[in-house]
Amino acid sequence: MKNHVWGYVIGIAIFAMVVGIWVWQLPNIIAHASHGEDKGLAGLMSTFGGAKTAVNSGLAKAQVQLDLNLKSVSKTMAAEEAQAAVVQNLKNKITAGATAAK
Repeated sequence: MKNHVWGYVIGIAIFAMVVGIWVWQLPNIIAHASHGEDKGLAGLMSTFGGAKTAVNSGLAKAQVQLDLNLKSVSKTMAAEEAQAAVVQNLKNKITAGATAAK
């Protein structure tokens, strides 16, 4: 039983040290993430806001390209449907001609 207690005590101590170091370094992490322009949460949020703007422009370009691709596919499908109708019409004429010849 004592081995389990020592394991818990050592685990809790290591966890407390990791959390303590993280909390101690948190201001430095925020300042580094905000690129030093603003040493607070506002600077960090502005960094993420800039990333959001870049992503939005990329998504807009992707949406335009997707719309163009869908229009192209739609045109191709319409052409294929027209060709399929012609082929079916020819099959019907051949079948009707073969039936009439018998």
